[in-house]
Amino acid sequence: MLDIDHFKNINDTHGHAAGDTALKCFTTICQESIRTTDILGRIGGEEFVVIMPESQSNEAFEVAERIRKNVEAKEFLIEDFGLSLKVTVSIGAYSAVDTDSSFEQIMIKADNALYEAKRGGRNSVIVYKEVI
Repeated sequence: MLDIDHFKNINDTHGHAAGDTALKCFTTICQESIRTTDILGRIGGEEFVVIMPESQSNEAFEVAERIRKNVEAKEFLIEDFGLSLKVTVSIGAYSAVDTDSSFEQIMIKADNALYEAKRGGRNSVIVYKEVI
């Protein structure tokens, strides 16, 4: 799961049209960063998910870190508004296991890792770890 850091500030400061353009820039960077077998989807607002079929945790981390670095390095050009914005992203990664009973359970674990990334200062990738 991916969440653009401080996205509300973009909308509040520059307006929703600028926010929409920033979302398009973000989506382009994500599409360029993932593998052809991966699927990018928008959950809502500034939250996205990347489904990585047949991937192990280390592969998911590599793709997530590539997205994070590419987003951080890119200037988001909002030409209609004469803006150039720097954006970061927080990412929570989780690799499904046989004991996961549903897609919802998988998403909850990825979301927990995402919130850990947010609490840890943002602009990071956290891989979900089961607490025993």
